Parts: sequence; C-alpha cells; structure tokens
Amino acid sequence: HFIIYPNSKEQVRVAEMFKTTSPNVRVVPHIKDIRTWYDFSDETNEIIDSLPGLLSSDVIQVYPCSTDRLFAKRVDVVIKMFGFIKKAIDFSNGGVCLVLANQWATGRNRKDDVEKYIKLGEHYGLKYWVDFIFTSDIKKEYEKGISKVVLRELQLLSNLFIYPTREETFGLVGPEAAFSGSLIVKNESLVMMEEILGSDCLSFCFGSFANKVADIENDDYLQAIVFAILDRFFNNEAISTKTHCRQRYNM
Repeated sequence: HFIIYPNSKEQVRVAEMFKTTSPNVRVVPHIKDIRTWYDFSDETNEIIDSLPGLLSSDVIQVYPCSTDRLFAKRVDVVIKMFGFIKKAIDFSNGGVCLVLANQWATGRNRKDDVEKYIKLGEHYGLKYWVDFIFTSDIKKEYEKGISKVVLRELQLLSNLFIYPTREETFGLVGPEAAFSGSLIVKNESLVMMEEILGSDCLSFCFGSFANKVADIENDDYLQAIVFAILDRFFNNEAISTKTHCRQRYNM
C-alpha cells in the first residue's frame, strides 16, 4: 500500500506520521486543468487534443488574422520571431506554439497564401502541426473562421502577443490579448497603439504604412528584439506562474 499526498515538501513528515518510510508516500499533485476551470467548449478541447503544445509549450501566442490581411498583420514577422524564440529556448524543451486564427481561407489564392507562410515557418525551424498552425487547416468549417468562444478560450492559453501590424485604426486583437493575461509587444511605429494599449507594454519599431524606418527584413534586427522580449518574458512573475500551472496541473 502507498500513501498519496499532493506535495513533496512534506513527504517525510507524512511518512513519519503514518510510521512508514518516505518511499511509501507517493506524490500526486491535484488536477487543476485550465480546460475544466474555464469550462472550455468541446471544439476548443478538440483543437488542444490535435495540438498538445497549447498546454505544454513555454511560449504560446494566438494571433487572429483574416487571410486577406496576412501581409498587413505582418504574420511573416511573427513567424520569423517565433522561429528565433524556439531556437533561443530550445534548452528548456518546453517549445513554442503559434496559432494563427485565420478566416476567409476559402479561395484557392487564399489557400496558396497560407501555404507560403507555412513554408516560411518551416524555413525558420518551426514544424507545422507541432510549433504552429493555421486554424483553417484544422477543420474544413474553420476555413471561414473559428467562433468567438473558441478564439477567446485559445487566447486564455497564451502568454505572449507580438503585434507588429503595419496598419490599424484601432486593433481590437490587442485588448483581447491583454484580457487573456499575455505579455503584449506593440508596434511603436503606429502612433495610435499607445492610446489603445497604454504606455506600459513592451514597444519596438516594426515600421508601418507611414513610417518605414524599421529594418524588419533584417533577421539580426528581429533576433535582437526577441532577446529583449524573452528577458522581460522570463522575468515576469505573473507570466511564469501562469505557464507553470498550465503545464504542470493539467489532466
């Protein structure tokens, strides 16, 4: 017989209390799965089952982007930066997970656009269906887009939101990511971003439709931004605790 106890720090004390030895006390943490805590929908749970990195990864981003605006949203920049992030944190074995929640991928040209970005991700070391995914490829019905409920639930899993968009009037996805508890990285080249997201989030020059000073085609430039982001990311106690609990206590 064994005694089951939920933490290891009191293993010896519990063994002494029951007049046995510590190997007879097995440590099994309680389950506190984010899926059951937030009552995730069946659809969201199916997506997580097909992409386990949504629970296990160190760095997760969910980026809503209509397929006709992949260029405007600078999806290529986010993909490249996630490739650099994966390379930088490879020692942790936690990995990365980038979910590109795209919609209107219904025509041949739009599907070809998605394929170009998939190849770009693979070029930068990201494995499709492991490190990143376009939601339009998960199910046929998701080619038109996922529901608000599924998007919100996926956002709750995320802990980082890189937002290098080149053109916005407001940018609804920024506040949505902030509500999920992600570390926000905004584009300071868009002057309205401070008004929309405040002055406390990380800001870098990614250039914009009106301000092209940033050299975002330069991988060294993007890699330097990644190192700066990770320095803040891994020193943010709220982010680290959220990530720890998501990875450790799920079913």
